[in-house]
Amino acid sequence: MRIAVPVSAPSKEALMDEKFGRAQWFLIYDSQSGRYEVVENPGFEASSGAGPAAVQTLRNHSVDVLLAENIGPKAKDLLAVAGIKAYEDYSGRGEDAIREFLTSQGSR
Repeated sequence: MRIAVPVSAPSKEALMDEKFGRAQWFLIYDSQSGRYEVVENPGFEASSGAGPAAVQTLRNHSVDVLLAENIGPKAKDLLAVAGIKAYEDYSGRGEDAIREFLTSQGSR
């Protein structure tokens, strides 16, 4: 499973970014390998279409799950069409949110 979190800096210790579509970075954790990677969101400075660009970035990196503080209704629809499960109300450090999700397996 590949889990993504929008973060404020290119580090697994970074705080989560409260904006999904306009986050500059995504922290991605691969549960099979146990490895983290950080990818830049090319839509973070877009004047429009930031949500679709963010969803496409996650699709390009084979993400299965997105953890975020808030996700807008249009982005939720796009994530669903892309087959990415989205969970809201996560905050704090990216690494901690991923660990919490894995412990609860999305039961929040």
